[in-house]
Amino acid sequence: MNNKGTVIISAWGCLGKTTFAKAHPDICLDIESIHYSRIYPTKVVNDEFSKGDFNFVPNPAYPQNYINDVVANLGKYKFIFVTLARELFAEFDKLGLEYTILYPLKTRKQQILSDARKRGNNEPFIKILDRILSSSEEHDYLKNKCKYKEFVYLPDNEYVTDYIHRKYNYER
Repeated sequence: MNNKGTVIISAWGCLGKTTFAKAHPDICLDIESIHYSRIYPTKVVNDEFSKGDFNFVPNPAYPQNYINDVVANLGKYKFIFVTLARELFAEFDKLGLEYTILYPLKTRKQQILSDARKRGNNEPFIKILDRILSSSEEHDYLKNKCKYKEFVYLPDNEYVTDYIHRKYNYER
């Protein structure tokens, strides 16, 4: 399977996926995994706060429901932003989908944690981000086990918009 002209980008949190997608809804779809992976039976999901809310039921349809939505939107958008998740990449690899991973430099950790607070993430989620960014385990897995098309380290002051502008000559 090919990507039908769509660029699939998976970027670490707080690197500007949602900001770009909101500014360019005609060419970009940001698929937030929380709507696919979790069931909150009695409340409306606030994406950023809910990432650290562990009072949910895992959705048994995940990750297939998420992958189905990605595949259904291929060719409809120039860019699709997906979550940074091992289980998705394994399925993308099986389907032969090409994807790019955007990863922050280690020096960006404090900025990411600060940005996460500013966008409304709660402390339990920020602690998860801190733990992952303090270890090389997730990075090493993604870098060495996934079959990405491109693995890009974003410099400290660059965001998804900068990458897309540079790589695809797309104006801001």
